[in-house]
Amino acid sequence: MADLTIDEALLAMIAGELEQAAAGLELGAAVTRPRDLDLGSESVRAALDAVTTEARARSEAAVASTSALARLPRTVVDDVARIDRALAAGAGAP
Repeated sequence: MADLTIDEALLAMIAGELEQAAAGLELGAAVTRPRDLDLGSESVRAALDAVTTEARARSEAAVASTSALARLPRTVVDDVARIDRALAAGAGAP
């Protein structure tokens, strides 16, 4: 079986890019904060509030998903190291 080579620097770079992407997905407070704007009618205000609420929920889901992906490279490195230790310990057994 061929040895698995892990490029930790590449995985760290990918994690960093994903963390930056997650930060860029967040909606700012100016977008999600209620405002006292005269929008002309209550139905317009309600529609805008509904769209803003949905956009915020989607943004939060995208941030959570991207943040989870950013943790994946570290998990891969940790799991491979754990497996290597277990294999090395097993190889030393009689």
